[in-house]
Amino acid sequence: SECLFFFVAMAPSVSELKSTNWLRDVPLAALEDKPRKDLLTALIETQRINPAVEVRTNTVFSRYVKEGGIMQPEEVQELREAMRKLKELRGKAEEDRLAIRLINATELGGGVAEMRPDSVALLRDLKCDAEWLVIDGCGPYYDVTVHIHEGIQNPDYSPLSQAEVEIMHLVAIHNFTRLWNFFASADAIWVDDPQPLGMIPLIRAFFPDVLVQWRCHVHVDPEASIRSYIADMVEGRLDKTRDALMLKFLEFNGITDGLKPANLRAHISIFHRDNFGAGLKLQTVPVHIMGPAINPLSFKNMPINKELVKATLAKYGIIANLADPIPPIVTEVSRYDPYKGPFEVVTSFIEGLKDCKDPNIRRSARFIYAASTPGDNPSGARLLRLLQEYLDQYPLTGLPQEMQNIRHRVFLLVLSDTSREESLMARITKAQPMTDHQRSRIYDEIMQMVTYSTRQMIQELLYFDMITESTADTLLAQEDYNAEFINFSEAQWDATYKLMRDAKRTLVTQNRAKNKCYTGREMNHLEVNAFVTASPVRVQFSSKEGFGLTVSEAMYKCVEGSFGVTIGTKVGGIVSQVCTGAVGIEYPDDEVSASLKMYRTLPDDLDQVTVARMRDDIMHRSSVRKVTGEVTRWLEASTEEKKAINEAARDHVLKNFATHANLKNIVAGLHMSALQAGEMPSTKDVSRAIVSHAGERSVPSFPVYN
Repeated sequence: SECLFFFVAMAPSVSELKSTNWLRDVPLAALEDKPRKDLLTALIETQRINPAVEVRTNTVFSRYVKEGGIMQPEEVQELREAMRKLKELRGKAEEDRLAIRLINATELGGGVAEMRPDSVALLRDLKCDAEWLVIDGCGPYYDVTVHIHEGIQNPDYSPLSQAEVEIMHLVAIHNFTRLWNFFASADAIWVDDPQPLGMIPLIRAFFPDVLVQWRCHVHVDPEASIRSYIADMVEGRLDKTRDALMLKFLEFNGITDGLKPANLRAHISIFHRDNFGAGLKLQTVPVHIMGPAINPLSFKNMPINKELVKATLAKYGIIANLADPIPPIVTEVSRYDPYKGPFEVVTSFIEGLKDCKDPNIRRSARFIYAASTPGDNPSGARLLRLLQEYLDQYPLTGLPQEMQNIRHRVFLLVLSDTSREESLMARITKAQPMTDHQRSRIYDEIMQMVTYSTRQMIQELLYFDMITESTADTLLAQEDYNAEFINFSEAQWDATYKLMRDAKRTLVTQNRAKNKCYTGREMNHLEVNAFVTASPVRVQFSSKEGFGLTVSEAMYKCVEGSFGVTIGTKVGGIVSQVCTGAVGIEYPDDEVSASLKMYRTLPDDLDQVTVARMRDDIMHRSSVRKVTGEVTRWLEASTEEKKAINEAARDHVLKNFATHANLKNIVAGLHMSALQAGEMPSTKDVSRAIVSHAGERSVPSFPVYN
């Protein structure tokens, strides 16, 4: 979508925090006082000034009907009728708006964060009051969520400790109090992934009439203690020992009766595949199966011109200049994550290229690993460093002469999705308090100065009294005030303006390209689009995968003159994507285990001996040899072969994994929740201190941060 949103944060000073507040003083069984204090202080210092992400997008159903005939008018009417029936189930008048809150851990990166703006926009087009909420988090909390993320996919992973459970509960309570007003006005709350799920029992306890859905986007093959924690939070089973902190919080706020699982559980759970739901062994919460979706009209998936492709490749040094032809390219778009197989895919490219018969392909082919590092997974930096060490010491013995420079033709990229202007706005917001109106004025002024240097922007804002001298001094003194951000080259801007004009996008969208005013995310999406469009071979070498939207994104890109074939391992949600129009590779369980063991035991530094041994071990696996063979095959395949499979892939994705199909699933999930709520035991007779005599929800006197 042509989407503009920004997210800002302001940190109060530590001196404003009360040392006697409840979360700092309540007795804990395992977490010591200093780590607890550090956690709570970090939460306050990094908390967002507004948990709601501002979404501005022109994604509406009429565009799906008018642009390319992606939807039929009858389908849109069916969705509107389904929403009318849902309101009827909830006892609402047809003109009323259902208030739907969608919660996840980050607005950065791919997956949920990419789907969310379009989901919110289309729900609003269905006359819903939809809000996208992002929870607060910090380093110690992210360490635990990474542990859970790894452990939900690996039964042999380390168990969850009591101290880690208490960290999850502390952050859940913090976020619950922060989001109270959003919950108080909600009809339905959609919770994504394990990070925020600790709020589910709290939401159900304080707001018994609100529909709650929990959706899991990751592969599910869990370690026992992690399975127990997740399943119990979803099904409302609070253990007196493990979950004592949460029970004390409820007791403090007068909720002591009615704490049965039936009153605290989610109404439904949502997974991408049946076996994922079975993996959690849920007993009382129904399972709804739905895949995620891509937006065919978004900057990431729209057909783009060759000028933008070449300008992007030139920016990153993949081609030397714009006059050069586009070389054969193999690409994987993924996080630097053990489950995405970065070492395996680099090895498959090099060894697959070696087997190509055409020396021109061996001489010119490139590999791109394109990643964005989201805010809730900071551990990718170490893996990227080790992957670069692996590449720098990759054995050249046995490679043909034209491949002796292969190390310089592998591009390991980290793509920012924050523009310079957005970065400066975030720094200003941290440096000085301001109202929403002031913040909007400053941001608008910054966007008028896109041709200025960062220093000039700061000085101009100071001159017009939009920022204080203290703020200006702080910004100018920061060594990283001109840090990494995304920006287009002149060639990219020219190509983008031509693209939007030729595609007949809105005049606003065209003029923003002409005036160089795109958001960081929009530029990021166009660059990723360029990399994949340029690639005749697109790989996803996952060992575990909840779904893997990058597979559908790769399969959908089908541009005359730039046809490509997607190769994906048949694990998790990838299976349902590569069944048509793609190449699926079997990944035996023992090889998955061998891969994960390799990543778990990586040393802090790699030497030549270790790299050579790793290469041999990786190539010993049948899955890697099969991917290697497919890389060779499709680098040498004819245009007609690639076109046929790419067109089949595009049609498969459009039918099953496009945004409008996702909305049908969301509405179906809400219907299922409403029906399930009607079957649950009544909670209206439960004594709750937070319900006033008028029947309206009143805010409890939370003792968290007084």
